[in-house]
Amino acid sequence: MESGSKQLSKYVEDLKFKDLSEEVVYRLKQHILDTLGCIFHGFPSHSASITRKLLLGKVEEATIIGTNKKDSCITATLANGVALRQSEYLDYLPSPLNPFAVCHPSEAIPAALAIAEKVDSSGKDFLLSVFISYELHGRFCVAMRTSSLSAAGFHHTTLGYLIQPLVIGKLLNLKAEQLANAMGISGCMANAGIIDAEEEEFAEVKNIAYPIAAQASIIATLLAKDGFTGTERVLEGEKGFMKSILRENMDFDALLKGGERPWIFETRLKPYPIVGAGIGIIDATLNLVKKYSINPSDVENILVKSSKKTVTHICDPAKKHPKTKESADHSAYFLVAVAILEKKVTPDLFRDDVLSSLLSNTTVHELSDKITFEVSPELNDPKLYPAAEVIIKIKSGLEYSHKALYPKGHPKNPMSEKEVEEKFLQGASSILGENKAREVIKAVYRLDKMRNISELTELLRT
Repeated sequence: MESGSKQLSKYVEDLKFKDLSEEVVYRLKQHILDTLGCIFHGFPSHSASITRKLLLGKVEEATIIGTNKKDSCITATLANGVALRQSEYLDYLPSPLNPFAVCHPSEAIPAALAIAEKVDSSGKDFLLSVFISYELHGRFCVAMRTSSLSAAGFHHTTLGYLIQPLVIGKLLNLKAEQLANAMGISGCMANAGIIDAEEEEFAEVKNIAYPIAAQASIIATLLAKDGFTGTERVLEGEKGFMKSILRENMDFDALLKGGERPWIFETRLKPYPIVGAGIGIIDATLNLVKKYSINPSDVENILVKSSKKTVTHICDPAKKHPKTKESADHSAYFLVAVAILEKKVTPDLFRDDVLSSLLSNTTVHELSDKITFEVSPELNDPKLYPAAEVIIKIKSGLEYSHKALYPKGHPKNPMSEKEVEEKFLQGASSILGENKAREVIKAVYRLDKMRNISELTELLRT
């Protein structure tokens, strides 16, 4: 029997743009636009600014989004990838069978865009490569039936070492054997789980985890293009992905054959710049705060009910009073408290100066101390993730509750085209100017008509 990497590589080699439905292409454009917006949202951050200092400026292959510069495809992948991840606004894809298996398919887009620009790809070729990321991330997640990378002690971006080579290999027109070699070279690396561990304060290294995987994938793929060989049985072999990292067998049928419909339809866009697990909690909290005009001084206590995944991942007492941005946007305590205090959860609250004030705010700390969490059997259904119920008891004795079964962004409650565009404009307009930002929107919608991806990337520079 052929190895898993060989079978996936044949699937990627055989895939054609004509295989994508109009609805899939439309969704790809929505997620690409959203991803570009997230990069602009993360552009001014400390993490992204430091990363851009690494620019070499000797090889002009790919655009550093938000600047007037181009650099090597490897450096552009790092700079743009860090800005994307730092924003915490990027999309997310949870397995409908195992919510502990969650990934961010859009993290493959910066490397795909950089390679596409380097080799003068068409818009269709770029769209097809992006589709591969969403499809394979979904397949890997659903193939992990009972375990997850985090449970095994590895960060979910470990998948990037396996998937990204196939995404960019498609843009380089590699054959199946070359693709399998690229996967076998890159896939021999992994990210330690402490990057995103409960009971640990998160740090900026979180923002660089996938970009480093993407850089390694570019190197691996370029090596494989010229005949360098990799481990063929990187998935199922002795000490391979399944045995050494995942520590269980995967459902190979789900991985190799796919689902009933493309996985991009299960991927959620975020209405708030926070961890995906917290979307339902904030939906419910803001509903109550606005509906009943609840102020911090009114609150007696707060009970939050959600899934085991949510309670485990973001209701960790160690992050009750976070010290970093990376912990703050993953702390349900902090996010609920801020939602009550500010009556919103928006990107401006995570700017360095504003966030610093909120992290030390006495009212935020007092509200955080009034919150308790519990796992709800009803909301533990993976298909409802990240559903949540919030119950706020006020000092008068009244109690208000709201259950967000299908939070904004869920496939049953998706963000509208207008909402996606507004989110993009909020991030891009301050850097490009509103007129040019609107030109980017138009360009993304005509990607499938572009002969050269430079028609888009030129608009992403200042």
